[in-house]
Amino acid sequence: MEQHLQENYRLLRVSVEALVAAPGLIVVSSALSGDGKTEVACGLARALAECGHKTALIDTNWQHPSVAASLGIDEIAPVMQLDRIADSGRNGAVKNLEAISVADQRFPALISTPVMQALIADLHSRYHYTIIDSASINVGMAGLQFARFADGVLLAVRLGRAPKPADKMAIGTLERVGARVLGIVATGAQEHTPKSTSMAAFEQEPARVAVGVGV
Repeated sequence: MEQHLQENYRLLRVSVEALVAAPGLIVVSSALSGDGKTEVACGLARALAECGHKTALIDTNWQHPSVAASLGIDEIAPVMQLDRIADSGRNGAVKNLEAISVADQRFPALISTPVMQALIADLHSRYHYTIIDSASINVGMAGLQFARFADGVLLAVRLGRAPKPADKMAIGTLERVGARVLGIVATGAQEHTPKSTSMAAFEQEPARVAVGVGV
């Protein structure tokens, strides 16, 4: 099962590389909590790092920071000095992967458009790929601020759950801020084979866009 899941994330990595050239910054979020966004963010970041990309994985979910636990490392202290964020990466068990935390509810208030643009330019200069683990779109202001300027957004959806109004609301919110939505990653069905999907399919049938882990 673990080997199959790793292969699924390698397929996701290939899809992401085709859509976003390095250096790239990608936000992973969802419409609802519990849809597996941290699972996807960590899996994608690992897959990118394992193939040689210098990768940053940034936890912005101040309500439920979980990147450290997912990587099997000690708790990561949030960095609030914006000019030092890109210098604060911690190496975990994966070569080429650094974990960073801005999981503090004060963070969005510190970010103006020029500051965010400068921060992303700095991350682009240091890493091939930066993966943002965001809270769900409708509550994750930090993730949404990154999404405005990101090279793309991936939405995690727990396979088999019923469609919710929050699904379309999340897409609408991303569209309003000008975010580029790359696609959907279905989680919670690791025994199946990944299948491609599109945003149009997600809007019609959020629970059937894909199986396994795939864009």
